[in-house]
Amino acid sequence: MRRLSNKHRFINAWGVGSDLVALEESRGKGPPRRIALPAEWSCFLPRAQVPQELLRELRASTAVVGVAQEGDWIRVRWRTRDACLRVSRDFFPKKGIDVREGDVDPIARWLQESGAEVGRPRRAYLDIEADSRVALSDIKSARILCWALAVDADQEGPARTVARGLLEHDADEDEARVLRELVHALADFDQVLAWNGDSFDFPLLFARAVKVRLEADWRRWLWLDHLTLFRRSNINASESGDEKQSMALGKVAQRLLKRTTHETIDVSRSWEAWSAGGETRQALVDDCAHDVTIM
Repeated sequence: MRRLSNKHRFINAWGVGSDLVALEESRGKGPPRRIALPAEWSCFLPRAQVPQELLRELRASTAVVGVAQEGDWIRVRWRTRDACLRVSRDFFPKKGIDVREGDVDPIARWLQESGAEVGRPRRAYLDIEADSRVALSDIKSARILCWALAVDADQEGPARTVARGLLEHDADEDEARVLRELVHALADFDQVLAWNGDSFDFPLLFARAVKVRLEADWRRWLWLDHLTLFRRSNINASESGDEKQSMALGKVAQRLLKRTTHETIDVSRSWEAWSAGGETRQALVDDCAHDVTIM
């Protein structure tokens, strides 16, 4: 595998068929540069345990991409993940061959062998409000009413809202517009955090994009639940049992920042606030903007 110079730093990668797509770190605006790479499923066999007859069979197999000796080991590159796993778990062990690394993911192998380094993602914080008439158990059916995005304080100075979106009409076409504006705003970032994002914001966003037929490659971003991250990092430092149980954003902000969320609108009645229009509708997105700066 071709080694990269130390100037190459990456912030994301995923598999696409038999290839990998890697996103190179960017310090500027707009989406990061995509680099296409071949995905490699390989296993390693001790040279002393592999007879010449088996080597010939491997080289002739249509399931094998290549066979190469590397020191005391033989690297066998396979066309598919299934073929590599099958022979590593069954075929070679039955022949008494001590196979190694047959289950290593192509991304992990690429990072290990290419010299690629992990870069620093450009981070933003997201908050979404949705139609309160829909039960939480069916949240993916709730129309997105508004969103706000804030820049990470330690990257751009004091935390500040950089973009927001607000639904104007109760229609799929307008919700699609609101989501297109969000995708456009996210273009300058690589990582997106939302409080309780795994249970609310992220599945809602992905589902509503499908509903309104908005095409977006969501793999382009790193999605991180800020609540889960905060809990893992801070729960042992809580001062009391009550604090350990209180993970609402407003409670956490009050405890750590001596501030509360700026809830001028009861989010359990978000639909009524949006339907009222005017200043009440605007207050809904204002609350989103305040919460992302708190995050």
